Amino acid sequence: MPTIRLPLLFCCFVVIAGCSDNSLLTVSGSISFDGIPVEDGSIAFMPESGSGSGGSAPIVGGKYTAKLMPGQMIVQVYGQRDPTPQEIQAQQNSPTGGGDSMGGRPQKVQIIPQKFNAFSTLRADIQKSQKDLDFALTSE
Repeated sequence: MPTIRLPLLFCCFVVIAGCSDNSLLTVSGSISFDGIPVEDGSIAFMPESGSGSGGSAPIVGGKYTAKLMPGQMIVQVYGQRDPTPQEIQAQQNSPTGGGDSMGGRPQKVQIIPQKFNAFSTLRADIQKSQKDLDFALTSE
């Protein structure tokens, strides 16, 4: 058993040392869609190289703050709003019942196009000198 613990302990140390808070940068900014602040959503940063670590943060009132490693990032922005009464009715008439799995509440409606999230074209170069990073997204 001791021979397994030592390599495992070493691997844990390497992972923890590689993700030290000293190398993380705090980036914050505002997010708008068609000139209106995104009130409720999330933003995710993923290394463009496919290796390394990214990060994510909630968007509240059009603002976010994230701790990130420096580097080229793919950015995904998600924003949602409450459904209209017509959308709630359509959700309830759908084969899945339209509610979330936690209690039948209507599902929020995604307001940000896929070109800014699932198929994102957004990129950001996270650097030490950069503290503010705003995204003014448009439907066009």
